[in-house]
Amino acid sequence: MLQKQKAHGPQSILEALSNLDNARNRGLFMPFPGPTLQVPLSERPGLRPHGLQGLILEVTERCCLRCSYCLHSGDYLDERVHSGKQMSFEVASRAIEFFLDGAREDCYIDFYGGEPLLRKRFLEDCMRLASRLRPGCAFAISTNGYLLGPRFDSLLRTYRPKLCVSLDGPRTVHDRFRVLPSGEGSFARIIANLERLAKLDGEYFRSRVRLNVLVAASGEIEKTIRFFRRSRLLRDIPVAVLNVGLAGMNEETRLRWSARMSAAHLTAARDRYLLGLSRGDLSGLGFEHSLFGGGLKVLLNRDRSPIGDAYCNARLCVVGALRLHVGATGTFRPCAKTARLPVIGHADSGYDLDAIRRIREEWLSTCDPCKRCWALRLCRVCYKDIYSGDGGSRVDPDEKFEACERHRSGMSSALTLYMEALEGDSTVFSRLEDRFRF
Repeated sequence: MLQKQKAHGPQSILEALSNLDNARNRGLFMPFPGPTLQVPLSERPGLRPHGLQGLILEVTERCCLRCSYCLHSGDYLDERVHSGKQMSFEVASRAIEFFLDGAREDCYIDFYGGEPLLRKRFLEDCMRLASRLRPGCAFAISTNGYLLGPRFDSLLRTYRPKLCVSLDGPRTVHDRFRVLPSGEGSFARIIANLERLAKLDGEYFRSRVRLNVLVAASGEIEKTIRFFRRSRLLRDIPVAVLNVGLAGMNEETRLRWSARMSAAHLTAARDRYLLGLSRGDLSGLGFEHSLFGGGLKVLLNRDRSPIGDAYCNARLCVVGALRLHVGATGTFRPCAKTARLPVIGHADSGYDLDAIRRIREEWLSTCDPCKRCWALRLCRVCYKDIYSGDGGSRVDPDEKFEACERHRSGMSSALTLYMEALEGDSTVFSRLEDRFRF
């Protein structure tokens, strides 16, 4: 075997084998036939010593846009579609009071939709109530930015909410997918709103505005990166890059969106990112870092403790104990990711602890294959990935298997990038430690 190795000498291979033996002796390899899987527990979610951190209020199910990849477009099985439902202030008040009764000091309320800017007075009333009950409570608004006009200046000045604005790139890219019900593109209006806000309050714009960029066609990725890099307005604004979610799509739509995506289109961006890593300098590579850095963060912050007879994935959340999503009608869910998650309570009655226990039990019922998974320590598959049907009406192991396959593929790519970076400079990640913290 030693003679077959061209790139490494016999001594380095012997050292590597010795390191493997040491790791085995320290219990860093998974035992056979695998550990008993556990989930993080909290019998009184939201009332732990450090309590809830985030409340997500679904302000309305209405939206002024009709984005073609939207979770509520009708192309996703078991997800709600746009409707006229909206949260009453009575429901919001009960939810805010429930949340703040056990919230951490660094708590926040995120206003979500639909499009939350459709309800200016509601937002003001909620922020006023929360600020009175908990001075220092932070706010965020997840918005498409289309309605972000002068009528919101007073709200932004008074409450300083973080604005998470969806913008997919230059006009030719953005307007292919993010359109009004009439089919007209939304780019020009959103850019005009952002430019006006930057002129009005540059400090607020630089410190409180974030962009969500959804890559719906990977062939346009270089055009999108150039747009953000060259834009004086946007080049210093933090960007979160997302992909179209294929899970839960009907088959015809899934095939159509899959055809638009190819890893080959990301090669140039990956090469730039790897070069930045090798130089120990990621400045100017914020978009690439959002594309490729997530998997590296998981690797670098992984649990390194020995896996014994039982293992608990610390990345799996404690249901209802960190974030809480409240739907327009007052229903509680663990987060805003999907309506397929079971209801875990209501603003009128608080948590349903039996429902929370049931989610944990149903999760564990799907975990036998996890015992033998090489990515167990790196797992980011979550509760939403085991359910099908409205409100998590049925456990679907096939859904979880598909999610696991996607995650393993992503982590395999991250491992390859990780090793390539280390081969170029073994100190690269210690020098860039701040960029890879969660």
